[in-house]
Amino acid sequence: MKFRQFYSAALVVISGCLMHNDPAIKEGYIIKKIMGPNGNDSLSITQKIYFKNGNTRTEFLPSNNNPVVLNIGKDMITLMNDTERQLEYFYGGFIPVKAKGKYYTKDTQDKDDMTGNFLYRPNVTYTNEKKIIAGYECKKVIVDFAGSYDTTVFWVTDKIVPINSSGISRGFDKINGAILEEENSYSVTAVFAVPVADSLFKIPKEYVDENRISKNTDAVFAYLMKSYQEQPTGLNTYQLSQYYWDKGDYVNAKHFYDLCKTMGDFPIPEPYTNEMKGKFKQ
Repeated sequence: MKFRQFYSAALVVISGCLMHNDPAIKEGYIIKKIMGPNGNDSLSITQKIYFKNGNTRTEFLPSNNNPVVLNIGKDMITLMNDTERQLEYFYGGFIPVKAKGKYYTKDTQDKDDMTGNFLYRPNVTYTNEKKIIAGYECKKVIVDFAGSYDTTVFWVTDKIVPINSSGISRGFDKINGAILEEENSYSVTAVFAVPVADSLFKIPKEYVDENRISKNTDAVFAYLMKSYQEQPTGLNTYQLSQYYWDKGDYVNAKHFYDLCKTMGDFPIPEPYTNEMKGKFKQ
């Protein structure tokens, strides 16, 4: 995938009001169509994107149990709906565990991403060329990435507040308004300026953190204990210690931590040692 596509994908397009001098639309939702490979319309993807207060919620149409993506501040949260898949978790080693149910994953942009200080800082050039997209007058904006060979053409309206779907898109802060189209990639087909409930940008109670699902299952414990019984190495004792720590069973966590330390064949990470010392005031 080209570099520009990575950053383009991080931008969620938000559109706004009709072609007059009304203030920019601040909440609502848009319908966005992403082109299929080689322009194949049968392989295109349609998204419904809600926006309000700098947050976005992206749904796929039709839903078909597809994931929902929330961008809240600097966090990108993906809601997985009743999905069964092979999960792998790391306790100093990979543990395969099957999990089924509603869970979410979270990816947080770091400070450099949030301020746009990444390697390929985009240069933004406004042109006088205009066209109408979904009923809104847009200006052609050319974006090139310093340090790369990629150039992207966006069409932008100032009739809608700019909404970032990912912290990394803050590097595009020179774009004044909402992007309604990226040439040869996607386009907004409809805009709805309607009130949006704040609850749409919250994680529903029935969704559980993906890491919590895995680390607290009986399957994980059975796998770890079997490995320890078959081969009581430093790695296996460390994994059990971490497992008990995550469950809040600090006595057993300390027991296996001490065993691992005595064996001396596995380097216990310093942050975990500090946590253990703080818990037991060693």
